[in-house]
Amino acid sequence: MHIHSIIPALTYNDAQAAVEWLSAAFGFEKHLVVPGESGTIRHAELTLGNAMVMLGSTNNGSEYARLTRSPAELGYQTQSPYVVVDDPDALYAKALQHGARMVISLKDEAHGGRGFTCADPEGHLWSFGSYDPWKETVHVKADQKGSVPLRIAHEWLDAFNAHDLEALLALYADDAEHFSPKLYALRPETKGMVKGKAALRDWWRDAFHRLPTLRYEVKRLIADNVNVFMEYTRHVEGELALNVGEVLQLRDGVIVASCVYHG
Repeated sequence: MHIHSIIPALTYNDAQAAVEWLSAAFGFEKHLVVPGESGTIRHAELTLGNAMVMLGSTNNGSEYARLTRSPAELGYQTQSPYVVVDDPDALYAKALQHGARMVISLKDEAHGGRGFTCADPEGHLWSFGSYDPWKETVHVKADQKGSVPLRIAHEWLDAFNAHDLEALLALYADDAEHFSPKLYALRPETKGMVKGKAALRDWWRDAFHRLPTLRYEVKRLIADNVNVFMEYTRHVEGELALNVGEVLQLRDGVIVASCVYHG
């Protein structure tokens, strides 16, 4: 099965006004608008470059509309479209001009790119930014905003690729835990989990001995105050490259847990 795209679908009490506002504030174009009875919109398709959203009136009589509510009616929302744009600064100014309520102001994001989040007149949240998750070259710099988690992540990658076991272990708490599918496959008695620096040293010493060409090519680092998500490609000479995700959990400047996901 080939999936072409995922298109968000939104519901508005006044869908006609929403179509006009989204066109004016964000630059959406009307690809298709199907009117319903009593001034409602049965179905609308709006495009922004290669992106599309669908919307309709909450009271248009359709089976789908009966299952949904507008955030203006609920008092909250449960989903929010994110739209990749080339110039978030220009769109931010345009949205403000048309009365968008900014809930997260325009800023540089820790995970890369620049963006903002605003609410439309009926309370739907819209996020726009230059960060494109489809581009695998996104790489957050370690010194951005003095992030300790990102600095530790870079030190972790440098130590691992150098096969510097002591430098790697120095980043971990004495009672740190580590989970890995490879560990589970090679040492099933561990159920994939080891705890403590002695066990970590034994595991990684064996890995470096068995795989002298093992190295990680980082694709993306995303961090908050206590966690780092690392996406990298695992390279070993003579083996197929393997996409890997790993989460580092930090406390007091050291790693207290790490968990590997293979894809």
